[in-house]
Amino acid sequence: MFYLGIDISKSSFNAHLIKGEKRGKNGKFANTPEGFAELDEWLEPERVTKRVKSFV
Repeated sequence: MFYLGIDISKSSFNAHLIKGEKRGKNGKFANTPEGFAELDEWLEPERVTKRVKSFV
């Protein structure tokens, strides 16, 4: 199981990925369509499937 936390600000966002019991990895991306494309590329080697659950 994967957990992905994202903290979004005006110009950038930080992502932290946790894989089960393993230590996670962090990434920082621009808050632009290109930044979200980079996030997809960053997640690709981990074989993360996309499911959306939002918390407000």
